[in-house]
Amino acid sequence: MKSLLKLLILSLITSSYITLSATANDKVIERDKAMHKVTKSLKCLVCNGESVYDSNSNFAIAMREFIRSELEQGRDEEQIINDVVSAYGEEILLSPFFSLKTTWLWLLPGLLLILGFYKLFTNKNLLRMEI
Repeated sequence: MKSLLKLLILSLITSSYITLSATANDKVIERDKAMHKVTKSLKCLVCNGESVYDSNSNFAIAMREFIRSELEQGRDEEQIINDVVSAYGEEILLSPFFSLKTTWLWLLPGLLLILGFYKLFTNKNLLRMEI
């Protein structure tokens, strides 16, 4: 009877330990996913065109540490990105927010493409070459 009770207690302790370690691992995995998402959306201001995730500059390393500490304090991705944008401006974003000020950034490439096709097909003399 005592050995059965010891076995039951041992199995309860083991199962609770496994459950707690799995929960802790899930939190670490979620934090790492959030960190990757945030660092991939921010531009390194020192490097040319690299994200904070890809860069090895001192700025990027400090930014990754800041983001990790903010996530450990329980802040979510959106709050961290908004804080960084308020500190450094929208130029730190790899893809800027869609707003009235940045509308031309989103629409200009499409408009230029449409204008190019329009010019190409309406001016047929450009397509014909006289021999």
